Amino acid sequence: MYHYEMLGDERFQQFCQALIAASFPNTQCLPTGQPDGGRDAFVLRWMREQQRLPALERELVIFQVKFIKKVNDSRSERDMIEQIARSEKAKLDKLKGRGAFKYYLITNLKGTAHPDAGSIDRVNKALSEALEVEAYCWWRDDLDRRLDNASGIKWSYPEILKATDLLEKLVAGQLGEEEERRRGAIRAYVTAQYEEDKELKFKQTDLRSTMTDLFVDLPMWPLSPWNTPPRFNLKRAIRAPTRHSWYAHELAIEPGRNTLAAASFFMHQTGYTNFENVVLEGAPGQGKSTITQFLCQALRMALLGKSQDLAAIQQGLRPSQLRIPFRVDLRDLAKWISGIDPFHAKQRALDEQEPRSLEGFLAGQIRFLSGGHSFNVSDLTAVARASHILLALDGFDEVAEIGLRQQLVTEISKGTNRLVAAGGYSVQAIVTSRPAAFAKSVRFPRETWAYFELLPLEQSQIDEYTTKWTKAKGLKDSEALALKQILEVKIKESHTQYLAKNPMQLTILLSLINSRGASLPEKRTAMYDAYMDTFFSRESEKSTVVRDNRELLIDIHRYLAWKLQTSAETGENGSIEHSALRTLLFSYLDREGENTSIVDALFNGIIERVGALVSRVQETYEFEVQPLREYFAARHLYETAPYPSDEQPLAGDKFDRFKALVRNPYWLNVARFYGGCFNKGEILTLVNELTELSRQEPYTWTSHPRSVALMLLGDWVFTQYQPAVRQIIAFITEYPQLRQLLANAEHGNSLWSSLPERSGRGEFVEVLWKRLFTTKLADEQRALANAIQQNTPIDERITRWKAGASMVSLAVWARIGSYLHLYEVASLRDLCLDHIRLNDEILKHLLMMSRYDLLENEAYFERAKSLLLDSMTNGGVGLEQGRFGRLAMIASLTWVSQYTIAQIDETDLPLKYVLERRFGSRFARTVEVIERQADTLAPEEREAAEAYRLFLDTQTSMLSTNLAPWSELVAAFRKAWGDCSAIDRIAFWGAGVRSKGATGSDVPLAEAPDLVEAARYIRLRSGAPMWWREQLLADQPQTERRRLLQLLLQWGTAKTLVKVLDVLDTTLNSLDLGQWDRLIRDYRSGQFGELTNLFELSKSDLTRVRQTSARLNLYLGLRLIPAQRFELAKAMAEMPLIGGGPEGPFALQTLVTQCREATRWKSALPKIETLYAGGASTLTRVDRDYSMPASVALRVSSAPEHYPLALVAFADAQLTAQAGTQAPKLVEVANEEAWFQP
Repeated sequence: MYHYEMLGDERFQQFCQALIAASFPNTQCLPTGQPDGGRDAFVLRWMREQQRLPALERELVIFQVKFIKKVNDSRSERDMIEQIARSEKAKLDKLKGRGAFKYYLITNLKGTAHPDAGSIDRVNKALSEALEVEAYCWWRDDLDRRLDNASGIKWSYPEILKATDLLEKLVAGQLGEEEERRRGAIRAYVTAQYEEDKELKFKQTDLRSTMTDLFVDLPMWPLSPWNTPPRFNLKRAIRAPTRHSWYAHELAIEPGRNTLAAASFFMHQTGYTNFENVVLEGAPGQGKSTITQFLCQALRMALLGKSQDLAAIQQGLRPSQLRIPFRVDLRDLAKWISGIDPFHAKQRALDEQEPRSLEGFLAGQIRFLSGGHSFNVSDLTAVARASHILLALDGFDEVAEIGLRQQLVTEISKGTNRLVAAGGYSVQAIVTSRPAAFAKSVRFPRETWAYFELLPLEQSQIDEYTTKWTKAKGLKDSEALALKQILEVKIKESHTQYLAKNPMQLTILLSLINSRGASLPEKRTAMYDAYMDTFFSRESEKSTVVRDNRELLIDIHRYLAWKLQTSAETGENGSIEHSALRTLLFSYLDREGENTSIVDALFNGIIERVGALVSRVQETYEFEVQPLREYFAARHLYETAPYPSDEQPLAGDKFDRFKALVRNPYWLNVARFYGGCFNKGEILTLVNELTELSRQEPYTWTSHPRSVALMLLGDWVFTQYQPAVRQIIAFITEYPQLRQLLANAEHGNSLWSSLPERSGRGEFVEVLWKRLFTTKLADEQRALANAIQQNTPIDERITRWKAGASMVSLAVWARIGSYLHLYEVASLRDLCLDHIRLNDEILKHLLMMSRYDLLENEAYFERAKSLLLDSMTNGGVGLEQGRFGRLAMIASLTWVSQYTIAQIDETDLPLKYVLERRFGSRFARTVEVIERQADTLAPEEREAAEAYRLFLDTQTSMLSTNLAPWSELVAAFRKAWGDCSAIDRIAFWGAGVRSKGATGSDVPLAEAPDLVEAARYIRLRSGAPMWWREQLLADQPQTERRRLLQLLLQWGTAKTLVKVLDVLDTTLNSLDLGQWDRLIRDYRSGQFGELTNLFELSKSDLTRVRQTSARLNLYLGLRLIPAQRFELAKAMAEMPLIGGGPEGPFALQTLVTQCREATRWKSALPKIETLYAGGASTLTRVDRDYSMPASVALRVSSAPEHYPLALVAFADAQLTAQAGTQAPKLVEVANEEAWFQP
């Protein structure tokens, strides 16, 4: 009945784990393809509640999966039993020591039922005897019967349902009494959307290709963790015991890759790796809609049994889990919610009985596309209960009206929750939108929606798409080769390279190369001009209507684009009904004095031949893609605008219109096209208009005018007149306003990318270099360096960096090198550093970049090792090929985060599996490299590597309750590398095991033969203030005093810390700066996010602390709840702080991150300014849910040099958004100023 052999070995194991979990809810499933110790899954039953067993005993049920490729081979059964008896006996003996008492073998073989003689009875008996535990086998029939009642699993493993109609198989028996009707409607709906989306359509290229012919997956990246929902936060994923581990695992990017493949990522989400609510952002023409179109179409192929189409898709893009896809244009949903029926050509009110909800719309869409099947919300709910669902919600940015956008956000969020609550298996919603910079401020809440960003095409994807495009065009091999050679040359030019990074623009670029060869325009608008010129020329050869009325047809397209763009901004869906289009054409011809008798010929030319319009809903028409509509609208506005004249001023001249466009966020992409229309004689006036805009309310204190200028500069708008380029560069680099642009690039949505040479790259970069070596602000240095890196090749960066060595201190110079991304890509030869200039600061940055390969030689190894063990906290997963050596091994073994996870994990898995689940295959490869290279190590380091391996193989339940594994590990590490901070961090975490029997040893840390035992003894004095007072007053070296203070900070109770405040203050201030820095650094290295052992002081105790030193305020502040930490930070801002110490950054970061309430800003802002002016810096990002009053935003934006860039970016975003919401609709401006009146 089920075809398990289609799954293959690993997929079959995962399938069996799903069946096991359905029968045993507490099942722990182990990763596939890794050593499992005789277990593919297990169930741990603690016997604490049963009187017959001691409290700590447990029962362990083991599951082992055996996949047989040749199920009809009679030898399989015998061989399987013998192989298990041989290979699993020793493993199971070890597991019996951990409580294993029952063993299940799961196989795809078919058992026989004869009493005693049949395979079922014989195997059960043979396994029980061989393995000496109670043993059972789940045969093929057992799997079949369990799967019969597990419909949800079938959706995740559709390969086993070998059928021509998977949809029918999957929902059979699941849709209630009305199953046949419901299934028929869904099948008709899916089929209709399948036929509609068969082709990747872009009519202007004269190209018709199937999805499989032309689709190329696109790169994307999750938006920054600080802009990600809390449940998707990587740091929280590390800290949390189990429930967030999927995030780190799923986003573990392969070495050498910087991105995720969008379609592949969404296609293969199952179980705990599933992002249920997603916003996929991308620039105009970036391919957002194509991604969702492909996802839906691939799912339809599988559901409808289109095996030939599905086979044409590369393996990695075929769906591994099936969902019923619903593809929705959000403009239609917006009309539905507002009470208009979007499925009729002529606008009419929605029937009052229709629910204005997401579910109501989906039911209506199914009725419409299925050809009139009866289907309602109750039917949809029944379908949701029986299936996995994908909601592809396309074009959120195309709904311009703010109120409607908010209604959409509310209804989609509520609707998806209702569908999930209906009892369905899962509902995934993917909303596509342009980034916030292109739309007004309403967004889906980041607490419940994960944001991903489509990135520019990578070279491999450009090559892949070009190859597919040439095949789809039917080019000969010689023609395809010539085209690729031209593209290879042109793509090295900065402006062409920029154009090729966007899928739609790459399509246009290839079309132009195919028709015009190497002669390509520079400007973005000019490229569209050339493209449409080529298109109309081609159509002129085919049609007398086009040939005779070419210019008129172009003008009509421009006018239509203006009308549809303005209607979209006012709440329409950007389309026009058949009769309305004809009426509009007649009116236009009449007003322009053209012959109205040709209206029918022109109408047919527009909708049939020219093809810029398409019919998505019968009897309605719209532009095929939004960027084309915006291009034509820009051309209409420019070509119909009068020239400005002092003698006879006219409203709505070219520059009036430009100012109106750039003020309105919805029209920003139109403004880009519009800016590209200006000719050489108009460019200086355009520069003046941008400069003047920056002096006008409400833009005076925003970056918006300069952001637009920089955006147009990147579009080659000013290159035709170089004096204008220089003026624009001077305008955008004015200080301190430049800091707003830098802040947006670092923390917000920047509209600029790398500049072409003729667009002022050299002048722009020169300003950045000068500022880089003069500013003393670390966040500004990093932002400047990132902007330089974006606009400068590596060789130039190295040369300029070395030239600036004498301008700053060695520490600052080394830091700048890191910000410029030199260490991660350059070799020592590239950097031309001699032994003298390769100081400890440089070494630290090389180590932070994991450039261990550069430091393995005799000249640097010992210094680098010493820094790694005593002055660094880095390490981690993902050793890159060719970069492994002794330093890399030390960094991997002493990486403290893995040891904190060992203490907090609750899965009872070996630590190795826990870390692999959290950090993916990169951690597994790191471990493999360490084991493989162990023989090349010195004896002591080989022993350390072996101790590490044994530690990883230990279950976390043992590691969190027993000192012995920690003592053995730390002893091996101390033997290899001696006492150092890196080993202290591990030992101090090990001292926190949950065990009443582990009392530790009363031995000073410096003399301890077992450091973990000594740290354990101290940890157990966490509530003994008198003991701590005595220790802190004792005469001892600073190193030992620091180690004690670290243990007190890590484990001390609130009562203890308060009672020793006086002596603690004195002791902390007795440390030299190096020991003080190390204390704070070592404590912080093992903490993730907010700690669970934070406490709250009484008001009187908090007042006492505020009156002590800055060091004590910082020390205790690390353990206090956020509100009290905020109070200490304010006090610290009034204290004299030692430059370069951790106090200033701590206070500044606390104030910046804790100003979430409006009442805090009045007291905090002056102190933030004081700390920042004093040299304190913070690279902290500001969450999107941050709250900043308009008065505060204005104060920050009016003096951006006085505040951290994180605040500058947020304040600028607040003021810019406020200005955008105040902007009138463009059609209102046009009417008020009489733009189009004769």
